Amino acid sequence: MSTLTHPGISTRTFGVELTCGVSVFVDLSLDASSEPGADDLPSVGMFEGHQETVNAMQVHMGLLYTCSGDRTVRAFSLVSRECVAVFEGHSTKVNCLLVSSGPGLQQRLYSGSSDQTIRCYNLRSRQCLDQFSLPDRVLCLHNRWKVLYAGLANGSVVTFSLKTNKQLDVFECHGPRAVSCLATAQEGARRVLLVGSYDSTISIRDAKSGLLLRTLEGHTKTVLCMKVVNDLVFSGSSDQSVHAHNIHTGELVRIYKGHGHAVTVVAILGKVMVTACLDKLVRVYELQVSPLSSLTVESMNYRSVPSLQPHCRVYELQVSLLSPAHCRVYELQVSPLSPASL
Repeated sequence: MSTLTHPGISTRTFGVELTCGVSVFVDLSLDASSEPGADDLPSVGMFEGHQETVNAMQVHMGLLYTCSGDRTVRAFSLVSRECVAVFEGHSTKVNCLLVSSGPGLQQRLYSGSSDQTIRCYNLRSRQCLDQFSLPDRVLCLHNRWKVLYAGLANGSVVTFSLKTNKQLDVFECHGPRAVSCLATAQEGARRVLLVGSYDSTISIRDAKSGLLLRTLEGHTKTVLCMKVVNDLVFSGSSDQSVHAHNIHTGELVRIYKGHGHAVTVVAILGKVMVTACLDKLVRVYELQVSPLSSLTVESMNYRSVPSLQPHCRVYELQVSLLSPAHCRVYELQVSPLSPASL
């Protein structure tokens, strides 16, 4: 087990998943399960079973859901790491998944595939309840306000009601370039959808009508991931950087450099930003102007490198790249932190 300690992050357990071609953080503190055994600590190790690259994952009710190029979605126990369910039916690779739950909603699993379909499964019976046929490959899924947003390879976003499983609308966003990632935010009373694209931009749109409000520019290659925190959106890109934009004004606030390959994951934990990169390094950036504090790492190679930004310090952690079909979890334990704003 590898343990990291940094006083700039509030206490929580945070898993890092690294697979060939995809790096994903799983925040285990978001798993608000009330089922028996939910207080058991997740087991640190490998989740085995997939035969191809793992493309996405989500933690829900004590289980880790993963989708893969082997055309399946699997559910693993976080405690035993055993595969407890397999969801089948797609004819080619599964690119994304989403487990929906909440007041007035049934717990369902949605999976998006390059076979141009979204499949909806009952979590308990693993039965496919619905299948939605779409005009192109499904590359990403996102949900909020009881709406499912699906980003397609043709540059459009298709919306579905999570209550009825009926299609609501189609937003023509970035065609012919693909939609790569999705996020949502609130702008006063208006609900907004953020759409990242292979055209290197992020479009800010009305989440109900798809009306284009503004475009965030600055990246030079595909936007691969986004994280919204307060008024800012942090975006990682194939151009080896992370940009922080003000969602409401469109201003580019800061650029975080120093990555050696595409940035596939961005997470904000208290006063720091954690990124995963295809150069097999996990980096921790200080977001605020404050005295630099130490980062203690056990059983993992790391090095502190000169910061390329005036208000951040970078720590590089060298991790092992596993075979494409395997995932590995590292446990991150951090010290308490008083509430801080970015």
